[in-house]
Amino acid sequence: MRILCMHGSAINSAIFQAKTTRLRSLLPPDYTFIWMDGDFHVPAQKELSDVYPGPYLSHLGDFTTKGVATAVAKVEDFIRNHGPFDGVMGICEGASLCATVILKHQEEYLDSPSPFKFAIFINSWLPFSWTPKLGHDVTNVFLSDNPLDTNVEAWQKASPSYELKIEPLKLVAEHALFDINPEVELKWRATIDTVVRKENDHLRPRCFHPELYDDRLELATAHLWGERDIFDPQSRKFFQLCDPELATSHQHDGGHDFPQSWDDNERFSEIIQKTVLKSQFAM
Repeated sequence: MRILCMHGSAINSAIFQAKTTRLRSLLPPDYTFIWMDGDFHVPAQKELSDVYPGPYLSHLGDFTTKGVATAVAKVEDFIRNHGPFDGVMGICEGASLCATVILKHQEEYLDSPSPFKFAIFINSWLPFSWTPKLGHDVTNVFLSDNPLDTNVEAWQKASPSYELKIEPLKLVAEHALFDINPEVELKWRATIDTVVRKENDHLRPRCFHPELYDDRLELATAHLWGERDIFDPQSRKFFQLCDPELATSHQHDGGHDFPQSWDDNERFSEIIQKTVLKSQFAM
Protein backbone atom coordinates (compact mmCIF):
# COMPACT_ATOMS: atom_id res chain seq x y z
CA MET A 1 0.00 0.00 0.00
CA ARG A 2 1.86 3.08 -1.27
CA ILE A 3 0.75 6.46 0.05
CA LEU A 4 2.03 9.81 -1.23
CA CYS A 5 2.44 12.27 1.67
CA MET A 6 2.32 16.05 1.21
CA HIS A 7 3.23 18.38 4.07
CA GLY A 8 1.57 21.69 4.86
CA SER A 9 2.93 25.18 4.50
CA ALA A 10 6.00 26.22 6.49
CA ILE A 11 6.96 22.71 7.55
CA ASN A 12 8.67 19.91 5.61
CA SER A 13 8.45 16.16 5.11
CA ALA A 14 10.61 15.38 8.15
CA ILE A 15 8.29 17.41 10.40
CA PHE A 16 5.22 15.78 8.85
CA GLN A 17 6.80 12.37 9.50
CA ALA A 18 7.54 13.28 13.11
CA LYS A 19 4.03 14.55 13.79
CA THR A 20 2.40 11.42 12.31
CA THR A 21 4.71 8.86 13.94
CA ARG A 22 2.06 7.70 16.42
CA LEU A 23 -0.63 7.44 13.72
CA ARG A 24 1.57 5.48 11.34
CA SER A 25 2.60 3.07 14.11
CA LEU A 26 -1.07 2.06 14.37
CA LEU A 27 -1.46 1.31 10.66
CA PRO A 28 -0.66 -2.01 8.97
CA PRO A 29 3.03 -2.64 8.25
CA ASP A 30 2.44 -2.93 4.51
CA TYR A 31 1.52 0.78 4.33
CA THR A 32 4.49 2.55 2.75
CA PHE A 33 4.73 6.34 2.92
CA ILE A 34 6.51 8.35 0.21
CA TRP A 35 7.22 11.97 1.15
CA MET A 36 7.24 14.96 -1.18
CA ASP A 37 8.75 18.34 -0.26
CA GLY A 38 7.67 21.75 -1.54
CA ASP A 39 9.95 24.09 -3.49
CA PHE A 40 9.39 27.41 -1.71
CA HIS A 41 11.30 28.47 1.40
CA VAL A 42 9.05 30.39 3.79
CA PRO A 43 9.18 31.70 7.38
CA ALA A 44 7.99 29.38 10.13
CA GLN A 45 6.08 30.00 13.31
CA LYS A 46 8.49 30.58 16.19
CA GLU A 47 6.87 27.80 18.23
CA LEU A 48 7.68 25.39 15.40
CA SER A 49 11.19 26.61 14.59
CA ASP A 50 12.15 26.35 18.27
CA VAL A 51 11.45 22.60 18.12
CA TYR A 52 12.00 21.45 14.53
CA PRO A 53 14.89 22.36 12.22
CA GLY A 54 14.23 23.73 8.74
CA PRO A 55 14.09 24.23 5.92
CA TYR A 56 10.47 25.37 6.17
CA LEU A 57 8.83 24.76 2.84
CA SER A 58 5.66 25.37 0.88
CA HIS A 59 4.22 23.87 -2.29
CA LEU A 60 2.67 27.19 -3.33
CA GLY A 61 4.36 30.50 -4.03
CA ASP A 62 1.01 32.30 -4.23
CA PHE A 63 -2.68 31.53 -4.70
CA THR A 64 -3.06 32.69 -8.32
CA THR A 65 -4.32 30.22 -10.90
CA LYS A 66 -0.82 30.20 -12.40
CA GLY A 67 0.80 29.52 -9.04
CA VAL A 68 -1.62 26.68 -8.35
CA ALA A 69 -1.17 25.23 -11.86
CA THR A 70 2.61 25.20 -11.33
CA ALA A 71 2.25 23.36 -8.03
CA VAL A 72 -0.20 20.85 -9.54
CA ALA A 73 2.19 20.15 -12.41
CA LYS A 74 4.96 19.37 -9.93
CA VAL A 75 2.74 16.89 -8.11
CA GLU A 76 1.76 15.26 -11.41
CA ASP A 77 5.47 14.94 -12.33
CA PHE A 78 6.17 13.38 -8.93
CA ILE A 79 3.38 10.85 -9.47
CA ARG A 80 4.76 9.93 -12.90
CA ASN A 81 8.31 9.58 -11.58
CA HIS A 82 7.62 7.89 -8.23
CA GLY A 83 4.19 6.29 -8.62
CA PRO A 84 1.91 4.57 -8.92
CA PHE A 85 0.27 5.32 -5.58
CA ASP A 86 -2.70 3.72 -3.90
CA GLY A 87 -3.54 6.78 -1.84
CA VAL A 88 -2.48 10.23 -0.74
CA MET A 89 -2.19 11.90 2.67
CA GLY A 90 -1.98 15.68 2.91
CA ILE A 91 -2.09 18.19 5.73
CA CYS A 92 -3.30 21.80 5.43
CA GLU A 93 -1.85 23.23 2.19
CA GLY A 94 -0.82 19.72 1.15
CA ALA A 95 -4.40 18.47 1.61
CA SER A 96 -5.80 21.35 -0.43
CA LEU A 97 -3.29 20.76 -3.22
CA CYS A 98 -4.02 17.01 -3.25
CA ALA A 99 -7.70 17.80 -3.75
CA THR A 100 -6.90 20.16 -6.62
CA VAL A 101 -4.84 17.44 -8.32
CA ILE A 102 -7.78 15.02 -8.02
CA LEU A 103 -10.34 17.57 -9.25
CA LYS A 104 -8.16 18.46 -12.23
CA HIS A 105 -7.88 14.79 -13.17
CA GLN A 106 -11.66 14.37 -12.89
CA GLU A 107 -12.25 17.42 -15.10
CA GLU A 108 -9.66 16.70 -17.77
CA TYR A 109 -9.31 12.90 -17.90
CA LEU A 110 -12.86 11.58 -17.65
CA ASP A 111 -12.03 8.13 -19.00
CA SER A 112 -8.81 7.67 -17.03
CA PRO A 113 -8.63 6.23 -13.50
CA SER A 114 -7.84 8.63 -10.67
CA PRO A 115 -4.18 8.84 -9.59
CA PHE A 116 -5.38 7.76 -6.12
CA LYS A 117 -7.92 5.23 -4.85
CA PHE A 118 -8.30 6.99 -1.49
CA ALA A 119 -7.24 10.21 0.23
CA ILE A 120 -6.46 11.24 3.81
CA PHE A 121 -7.11 14.93 4.42
CA ILE A 122 -5.88 16.69 7.59
CA ASN A 123 -6.67 20.31 8.59
CA SER A 124 -7.81 21.03 5.05
CA TRP A 125 -8.34 24.33 3.24
CA LEU A 126 -10.85 24.54 0.42
CA PRO A 127 -8.92 23.69 -2.77
CA PHE A 128 -7.75 26.40 -5.13
CA SER A 129 -8.24 26.20 -8.89
CA TRP A 130 -5.52 25.78 -11.49
CA THR A 131 -7.59 27.51 -14.20
CA PRO A 132 -9.71 30.67 -14.57
CA LYS A 133 -12.44 28.48 -16.12
CA LEU A 134 -13.33 26.64 -12.90
CA GLY A 135 -13.90 27.53 -9.26
CA HIS A 136 -15.17 30.77 -7.81
CA ASP A 137 -13.27 34.07 -7.74
CA VAL A 138 -12.33 34.76 -4.10
CA THR A 139 -10.26 37.92 -4.60
CA ASN A 140 -12.61 40.14 -2.65
CA VAL A 141 -12.94 37.48 0.06
CA PHE A 142 -9.15 37.68 0.37
CA LEU A 143 -9.52 41.44 0.84
CA SER A 144 -12.32 41.23 3.39
CA ASP A 145 -12.07 41.31 7.16
CA ASN A 146 -12.19 37.51 7.12
CA PRO A 147 -10.12 35.98 4.30
CA LEU A 148 -11.18 32.51 5.53
CA ASP A 149 -14.90 33.26 5.20
CA THR A 150 -16.85 30.26 3.85
CA ASN A 151 -20.23 32.01 3.82
CA VAL A 152 -21.59 31.45 0.33
CA GLU A 153 -23.12 34.94 0.16
CA ALA A 154 -19.68 36.48 0.70
CA TRP A 155 -18.27 34.30 -2.07
CA GLN A 156 -21.02 35.28 -4.49
CA LYS A 157 -20.17 38.94 -3.97
CA ALA A 158 -16.58 38.19 -4.99
CA SER A 159 -17.42 38.13 -8.68
CA PRO A 160 -15.01 39.08 -11.50
CA SER A 161 -17.53 41.75 -12.43
CA TYR A 162 -16.81 43.59 -9.19
CA GLU A 163 -14.05 46.17 -9.21
CA LEU A 164 -11.08 45.21 -7.09
CA LYS A 165 -11.06 47.10 -3.81
CA ILE A 166 -7.80 49.03 -3.68
CA GLU A 167 -7.98 50.44 -0.14
CA PRO A 168 -7.22 47.17 1.72
CA LEU A 169 -4.02 46.78 -0.28
CA LYS A 170 -2.45 49.54 1.79
CA LEU A 171 -2.67 47.46 4.96
CA VAL A 172 -2.50 43.79 5.71
CA ALA A 173 -5.91 42.59 6.89
CA GLU A 174 -5.95 42.42 10.67
CA HIS A 175 -6.76 38.75 10.99
CA ALA A 176 -5.43 36.06 13.30
CA LEU A 177 -4.60 34.00 10.21
CA PHE A 178 -1.52 36.13 9.55
CA ASP A 179 -0.37 36.01 13.16
CA ILE A 180 -0.60 32.23 13.24
CA ASN A 181 0.71 31.62 9.73
CA PRO A 182 3.17 34.38 8.71
CA GLU A 183 3.96 32.62 5.43
CA VAL A 184 0.30 32.93 4.40
CA GLU A 185 0.64 36.71 4.57
CA LEU A 186 3.52 36.57 2.08
CA LYS A 187 1.45 34.47 -0.35
CA TRP A 188 -1.55 36.73 0.22
CA ARG A 189 0.50 39.82 -0.60
CA ALA A 190 2.12 38.16 -3.67
CA THR A 191 -1.32 37.15 -4.95
CA ILE A 192 -2.89 40.58 -4.48
CA ASP A 193 0.15 42.37 -5.95
CA THR A 194 -0.32 40.27 -9.10
CA VAL A 195 -4.09 40.41 -9.58
CA VAL A 196 -4.50 44.12 -8.82
CA ARG A 197 -3.51 44.69 -12.45
CA LYS A 198 -6.46 44.40 -14.85
CA GLU A 199 -4.44 42.42 -17.38
CA ASN A 200 -3.99 39.71 -14.75
CA ASP A 201 -7.70 39.08 -14.16
CA HIS A 202 -7.23 35.52 -15.40
CA LEU A 203 -4.80 34.88 -12.52
CA ARG A 204 -7.26 35.80 -9.76
CA PRO A 205 -7.44 33.18 -7.01
CA ARG A 206 -10.36 30.80 -7.43
CA CYS A 207 -11.62 28.16 -5.01
CA PHE A 208 -14.08 25.27 -5.06
CA HIS A 209 -17.01 25.72 -2.65
CA PRO A 210 -19.47 22.82 -2.19
CA GLU A 211 -22.46 25.14 -2.60
CA LEU A 212 -21.11 26.67 -5.81
CA TYR A 213 -19.50 23.63 -7.45
CA ASP A 214 -21.62 20.59 -8.28
CA ASP A 215 -19.00 17.85 -8.65
CA ARG A 216 -17.52 15.93 -5.72
CA LEU A 217 -14.20 14.19 -5.12
CA GLU A 218 -14.97 10.73 -6.46
CA LEU A 219 -12.95 8.55 -4.09
CA ALA A 220 -12.99 7.28 -0.52
CA THR A 221 -11.74 9.93 1.91
CA ALA A 222 -10.74 10.18 5.59
CA HIS A 223 -10.78 13.61 7.26
CA LEU A 224 -9.25 14.95 10.47
CA TRP A 225 -9.32 18.46 11.92
CA GLY A 226 -9.41 20.32 15.22
CA GLU A 227 -12.55 21.90 16.61
CA ARG A 228 -10.46 24.91 17.76
CA ASP A 229 -8.58 25.22 14.48
CA ILE A 230 -8.88 28.61 12.77
CA PHE A 231 -9.47 26.58 9.57
CA ASP A 232 -12.37 24.62 11.13
CA PRO A 233 -15.03 26.22 8.83
CA GLN A 234 -12.80 25.51 5.81
CA SER A 235 -12.33 21.87 6.82
CA ARG A 236 -16.08 21.43 7.27
CA LYS A 237 -16.82 22.81 3.80
CA PHE A 238 -13.96 20.75 2.36
CA PHE A 239 -15.62 17.63 3.79
CA GLN A 240 -18.78 18.55 1.87
CA LEU A 241 -16.80 18.57 -1.39
CA CYS A 242 -16.35 14.81 -1.00
CA ASP A 243 -18.70 11.94 -1.83
CA PRO A 244 -20.92 11.70 1.30
CA GLU A 245 -21.14 7.92 0.96
CA LEU A 246 -17.35 7.54 0.90
CA ALA A 247 -16.23 10.27 3.34
CA THR A 248 -15.64 9.81 7.09
CA SER A 249 -14.34 12.40 9.54
CA HIS A 250 -12.98 12.73 13.06
CA GLN A 251 -12.71 16.03 14.94
CA HIS A 252 -10.30 16.32 17.85
CA ASP A 253 -10.53 19.06 20.48
CA GLY A 254 -7.28 20.80 19.52
CA GLY A 255 -6.24 23.53 17.12
CA HIS A 256 -4.24 23.70 13.89
CA ASP A 257 -1.86 20.85 14.56
CA PHE A 258 -1.78 17.08 14.33
CA PRO A 259 -3.16 15.56 17.57
CA GLN A 260 -0.79 13.46 19.67
CA SER A 261 -3.24 11.71 21.99
CA TRP A 262 -3.48 7.95 21.60
CA ASP A 263 -7.28 8.16 21.57
CA ASP A 264 -7.36 10.50 18.57
CA ASN A 265 -4.71 8.53 16.69
CA GLU A 266 -6.38 5.20 17.34
CA ARG A 267 -9.73 6.55 16.15
CA PHE A 268 -8.23 8.09 13.02
CA SER A 269 -6.19 4.99 12.21
CA GLU A 270 -9.44 2.98 12.28
CA ILE A 271 -11.07 5.49 9.93
CA ILE A 272 -8.12 5.31 7.54
CA GLN A 273 -8.23 1.51 7.40
CA LYS A 274 -11.98 1.54 6.78
CA THR A 275 -11.44 4.16 4.07
CA VAL A 276 -8.90 1.91 2.36
CA LEU A 277 -11.43 -0.95 2.46
CA LYS A 278 -14.11 1.33 0.96
CA SER A 279 -11.74 2.24 -1.84
CA GLN A 280 -11.25 -1.39 -2.72
CA PHE A 281 -14.98 -2.11 -2.85
CA ALA A 282 -15.66 1.10 -4.79
CA MET A 283 -13.34 0.10 -7.62
